[in-house]
Amino acid sequence: MQSQYGHVYNHDPWAHNYDRNVQNEADPIRTGYEATLDWVIEQANIHPADCVLELGSGTGNLTVRIPECRQITCVDLSEKMTTQARAKLAGCTNIHFVQADVLAYLADDSLHAGAPQFQADSPQFQADSPQFDVLVSTYTIHHLTEPEKQQLFAHIHRRLRPGGRAVFGDLMIADQATELRVQQHFRDIGQPEVAEDIDEEFFWYVDAAQAGLAALGFQVQIERFSALSWGIAALKLD
Repeated sequence: MQSQYGHVYNHDPWAHNYDRNVQNEADPIRTGYEATLDWVIEQANIHPADCVLELGSGTGNLTVRIPECRQITCVDLSEKMTTQARAKLAGCTNIHFVQADVLAYLADDSLHAGAPQFQADSPQFQADSPQFDVLVSTYTIHHLTEPEKQQLFAHIHRRLRPGGRAVFGDLMIADQATELRVQQHFRDIGQPEVAEDIDEEFFWYVDAAQAGLAALGFQVQIERFSALSWGIAALKLD
């Protein structure tokens, strides 16, 4: 199950200057970037024994913040972004890189070769599904359509152990009704390119994400860092 527009948002063409671009927090798309990444790590509450899955690991800007843990599985579609991440994390022996579409990775068990699994005598063990303690993702899931986000949430629920945590930082808007007002705001202040980005991609609707995660049995916490950067932390209750 590939995401519909994964081929469009493969970041290979932009990998060479991606890190420089995200440091420009004067750009509304980038405002709150560093604070969002820091919050994701704080909310993830990663422990030394945890197995961590990162979706859309890119050049490793979030990965380098992850504290000591059992294993990190980094999934990204871009070969060139992953090459940069490998260089930043050289010497780390607990990282497993996977070049794959993030939705496909969660949906397809065959892509999980090399990923950590709980032992068969563990109460969390499921024979057909590798499990993770924590899932983190920043500035990736806005490339998925709204139905794909809901599919992603269901796959995450299956992949996380009971008590596991999924924490996202991404480009979001409060709800669909607000989207046009936000776009018009950026046109009014002379930043029509931001309105175009909102139109061309699939910024999260916070209300829909909260409802979808809650329906699956997650306890959800929301934080806002700028006009467009938000955080969502979801605790799997069972």
